[in-house]
Amino acid sequence: MGIFDFVKDAGEKLFGKDEPAPQPQVRQVSPQELEAMKRRKLLEKVVADFGLEVEGLEIQVTGDTAVVHGKVDTQAEREKVILAVGNIRGIAHVDDKLEAVKKEPE
Repeated sequence: MGIFDFVKDAGEKLFGKDEPAPQPQVRQVSPQELEAMKRRKLLEKVVADFGLEVEGLEIQVTGDTAVVHGKVDTQAEREKVILAVGNIRGIAHVDDKLEAVKKEPE
């Protein structure tokens, strides 16, 4: 077998059927929203870089407060995630909404 060449613009038109290409939908975000999204992604990367596994990790940043949601295996993992997020310049508060699957004393 090999590669067969065809004329790209000849033949039956199946794809698109002369419909205009859909325009991408762009949502305008404020500079504050954009900054919060960047900070959230960076914090999620910090957690991943530490090798901490959080199921459904979601971090919301408002001002100097980070709210962390998700599921972790142990209380120790939970504390490590909180420390990883809290030890970032610009974060003064971590609101812990994490759920530890294996319940241990705090």
